[in-house]
Amino acid sequence: MKTGDRKDKERDECFKKQGFRILRFWDNEVLKNPEGVLEVIRQNCLDHPHPNLPPSEGEGIGCS
Repeated sequence: MKTGDRKDKERDECFKKQGFRILRFWDNEVLKNPEGVLEVIRQNCLDHPHPNLPPSEGEGIGCS
């Protein structure tokens, strides 16, 4: 596993422990079907609201 991949995985796990859901999209999906991508994001927000809002003003949650 490449260093960047390992860091991504570690960061994803940190966010998941905080209760966040990770969504990934290919660049071409965003460019060719932005409405579809936004709909997936919207539906995930409606289906899985976060019980605790993150700190405001960029105050860290400990994931980098």
